Amino acid sequence: MKTPCKITGLIVTGLFFIMCGTLSAQNKRVPFQEVKNIPEGKALVYIYRPGNMSGAAYHYSINANDQKVSEVHLYNDTYLVYYADPGKYEFWLICYGKKNSVNLGVYAGKTYYIEVKGALLKVVPAEK
Repeated sequence: MKTPCKITGLIVTGLFFIMCGTLSAQNKRVPFQEVKNIPEGKALVYIYRPGNMSGAAYHYSINANDQKVSEVHLYNDTYLVYYADPGKYEFWLICYGKKNSVNLGVYAGKTYYIEVKGALLKVVPAEK
């Protein structure tokens, strides 16, 4: 016979998995879709965040210089597409009151990748 604590634990665990399924259904993840055509005179910057249980509760806005890249927050296992005019950029976020950033010079017609792990940004090569 199961004790009341074990039964309660099973119920709580079951509810947790049901809620996780509901949350992921509400925050539908769109599979990666490569941008085929970069607008004339622009650079393409993919900003992505791999799926990881560590830091999954963090979500934040990504900024390029003094403007938001998107009104959508960057969650685990998601990405943003940003079309940039050629020039120098500071891509940054604020997490728990601390600003983290990476600098990137972009050229028209080129594609760049910024990986966000936890609250750290890093420019990565296309091969990755």
